[in-house]
Amino acid sequence: MTSEWQRGYAPVIAVYPEVSIRRGRPGDLGWASAAAFKSDRAAFAALVADEASSIRDCWAEEPRPYVAATRALQHYAYYAALAVAGPYLAGGLIPNLRPNDFAARLSSPVAIVLEPQAWTDAAEVGPEAARAELRRVHAGLVAPVFAAGQVAARRAPVALWRQAADALAGALWRLGERLQDERAAAFEASLVLGDRPDGGPIAPYTGGANFREVTLPDGSRLLTRERNDCCLAYTLDNAGPCATCPRIDETQRLELIASS
Repeated sequence: MTSEWQRGYAPVIAVYPEVSIRRGRPGDLGWASAAAFKSDRAAFAALVADEASSIRDCWAEEPRPYVAATRALQHYAYYAALAVAGPYLAGGLIPNLRPNDFAARLSSPVAIVLEPQAWTDAAEVGPEAARAELRRVHAGLVAPVFAAGQVAARRAPVALWRQAADALAGALWRLGERLQDERAAAFEASLVLGDRPDGGPIAPYTGGANFREVTLPDGSRLLTRERNDCCLAYTLDNAGPCATCPRIDETQRLELIASS
C-alpha cells in the first residue's frame, strides 16, 4: 500500500466503517466503472435497482421509477465526492481518478472500488489549483453517469449539476463532522464551490455550498445548508423532508434541526 493511499484514505476509512472503500481496478473485478455507464445500459439499470431496493428497505414502499433514478444519481455523485474529497480533506491529497478507475455500488453496504493513477498534493500546487483539480476529478466521474441517467431521472443537465454541487458540499461537510472539524470543512466546501458575493457557481457545477448558521429556540447555534436540488423524499409516503430540503420554510427547517 502506497504512502499516498495510506495518508489519503486511511482516515476516511476509519470514520466511515459503514462504507467499504478498497483499492482495485473496477474492470478487473467485474464492476461497472463510471466510464461503463456511457455504453452499458444494464449498468445504470443495476444502479437504479440497488437504489430502489434501499428505498424499499428504509421506507417499505415502492418508489416511482424516476425517483429511484434521481436518487441513484444523487448517491453515486455523493460517493464519488467522498472518494475524491475525502483524501483531500483528510490528507491534503487529490487522487487522479479517471472514469475507468472508479466504481460504486449502492446496495447495502455501500461499496467503492478505485485505483488512483497519480496524486496531487495540495501543499505543492497551492489551494486554488488543488480545488480546481478536486472539481475536475469529481466532475469527470459523475458526467458519464449523469449522461446515462438523465432521461430516466427526468432531470435537465442544470439540475444534475446542482446535484453534483450538493454531493461535494455534503461529502465535505459530513466528513468534517466525523473528523471533528465541521466548520472548517464547510468553509472549504464554500471555497471549492465558489460561494462568494461577487460570483456564482463554478462550471460545470450549477449550485453552491449554501452553508449558514441558524439559532434554535434554546439559543444554540448550529451549522446547516440548503440543498440546491430536491432529493425527492417528499414523493414517498413514509419519508419526511430532511433539514436541508429546499422545499420547506425556515420554521420547518428549525423544527427538523432541533429534533434531530
